[in-house]
Amino acid sequence: ASSLARQLEANNCDHLHVHFAHIPTDIAMYASSLSSVPFSITAHANDIYERAWLLKEKVDRSVFFATISKFNKRYLEDKGVDSRKISIVRCGVEPAQFSKRATVLEHKNPRVGAIGRMVEKKGFDTLIKAVAALKAQGVGIELLIAGSGPLFQQLQALALSFGLNSQDVTFMGAIPHAKVPSFMKSLDAFVLPCKQDENGDIDGIPVVLMEAMLSGVPVISTKLGIPELVVNKETGLLVEQNNPDALAKAILMMLNDNTLRTTLVDSAVDKVKKEFSLLGNAKKIKNLFVSHSAA
Repeated sequence: ASSLARQLEANNCDHLHVHFAHIPTDIAMYASSLSSVPFSITAHANDIYERAWLLKEKVDRSVFFATISKFNKRYLEDKGVDSRKISIVRCGVEPAQFSKRATVLEHKNPRVGAIGRMVEKKGFDTLIKAVAALKAQGVGIELLIAGSGPLFQQLQALALSFGLNSQDVTFMGAIPHAKVPSFMKSLDAFVLPCKQDENGDIDGIPVVLMEAMLSGVPVISTKLGIPELVVNKETGLLVEQNNPDALAKAILMMLNDNTLRTTLVDSAVDKVKKEFSLLGNAKKIKNLFVSHSAA
């Protein structure tokens, strides 16, 4: 913090903005105190749900406190912070990087996919169990999971324990971001069944859902903070967390109803472009900088 304070003073900085409300904000808050340079924050997910401390003090001392969702704002209000200082600034995507696909896929078996870090809150275990339930009903589905992380081997073992083989589930490992658009467009549905982990951590509003929606891929997720992006039966389908049977039913509904898929995809593209564009949300944060600079 003292080193950062010296850099702020040496460079005649007028403002310090920091992402994540845990350690980065600790440093920013104390650097601000030492340098008298005002600071602001953008909070995301883990930094307020699992690794949070001094939230009230951080909100009070900042000139503004942004967060990515109304769900987060309500959570912070419940913690007793001054909600008048909280602004919603979404994590955004660049729509031009994810164009809506024009072709209709013709896979022998429907291809369902997910991408994310292999951690508990992504709910990949629920997805694997849902695919196993569908296979038990005689429904052939190919599941592709892209990503790496601490649960990689555990999830592979889980798939085997439910009788799923390499034709049923492919663990692709981490893929570069440049290949995400083509991965998305290879799917019949994108499924990310987020949940609260044992430490209380939950996802924010995952950007990969926005990327799938812009790609023209129908999405399925859970009701845990996601409905601000995925509106059930409007821009996607939502189920309760930790419910493989409900998730299996939603996957089957999505894959079997062409009209539903078309309606959801069209609405999803509009939703992301209107509320979650990178440029639109960059303008929001810029306006906050300007307004507090003027004050």
